[in-house]
Amino acid sequence: MAIKVTLREKPISKDRLSLYLDFYPAIINNKGKETRREFLKMHIFKKPKNAKEKSHNKSTLQVAEKIKESRSLSIYNEEYGFKKNVELNINFVDYYKELIDLKYGENSKSNYQSWLAGFNYYKDYAKIIYTKALSKKHIEGFKNYLLRVKSLKTKQKLSSATVATYFKNLLSVINTAYEDDILISDLTKGIKNVKSRSKIRAYLTEDDLTKLWKTPIKDNSVKYICFFCAYTGFRFVEARKIKWKDFTKDNSGNYVINSFHTKGEKYTSNPISKDAYEILKKQSPDRKKGEIFNISYHKAFRMLKKWKKDAEINKEIGMHTFRHTYAVLQLEGGTDLFTLSKMLGHKNISTTMIYAKLTDNMKNNTLDKIKLNTNENDR
Repeated sequence: MAIKVTLREKPISKDRLSLYLDFYPAIINNKGKETRREFLKMHIFKKPKNAKEKSHNKSTLQVAEKIKESRSLSIYNEEYGFKKNVELNINFVDYYKELIDLKYGENSKSNYQSWLAGFNYYKDYAKIIYTKALSKKHIEGFKNYLLRVKSLKTKQKLSSATVATYFKNLLSVINTAYEDDILISDLTKGIKNVKSRSKIRAYLTEDDLTKLWKTPIKDNSVKYICFFCAYTGFRFVEARKIKWKDFTKDNSGNYVINSFHTKGEKYTSNPISKDAYEILKKQSPDRKKGEIFNISYHKAFRMLKKWKKDAEINKEIGMHTFRHTYAVLQLEGGTDLFTLSKMLGHKNISTTMIYAKLTDNMKNNTLDKIKLNTNENDR
């Protein structure tokens, strides 16, 4: 009897439907056990409320149908003595876009935009390509393309870090296609990513911060969120989402904030200084419900450029500079790298080491500052 594969739905929390494949009769899975179901670890909204949820449902169902087709072909060919893994021939560019909409569309906006930017460069490189035409040569070609192409925004070459991110994203999508049995071989095996060169990051000195604080700005919300990031090491997007209900006190009476780190995608509980807490009180003295800082990144960045100019600070800085500043000043104040990495939410201490290099540069500036006459002939 031929095995039938059906895509089905199972109600789960938050009015969502989990997608799974139903095999009839049962099959033997890769663990050697008989099973009727394969859960795809995907969900759709039972009653989509807006365009974003409708788009999510559409993309998710398209990917699920392709996996179902792959499973059906694999079972059919195995039953009739053909090879078990059957390579589908689908539009890989479309698959790439559907996958990032599915996996990253619900994450932070900045993360999704990064994936989308990488996809746009790949689309420009590949034009149209089907999965059977994918090869290691094609993949390596995209790496070389990224190394020579100019940014659509700055018209300059992409930084090594950006190239490494975009190329890593493509490798991840190809690996997912292999795991989903859309590709019969792992084309990413043996391919190395671009080495990302660490760049010297701009930061502000205590004198710079003092000048900024004393310089008037049209909207004090920008001033307060910048200094809150300098006091805590928070990213702008993290500080932007802080609410009063996120705060508790530890046994020592210190204020602790429970926050979500967008880059590491994890929750942490970090103590903050009294000065940082006072900044929040200045911003929201009445402690209203909702987000404390009600300001967009673009507005804040636009005002920051004029503010630093008025303060006569001749450095190229952005909103993230205040996080860098926190890290450097903490190291100069004696905080060890391990503790700092935890406060910044870094997964790997090597990321935190970048700030140690900054302090080393400053140490080098102290050379030859002390002038002593040690010439024995001068008596």
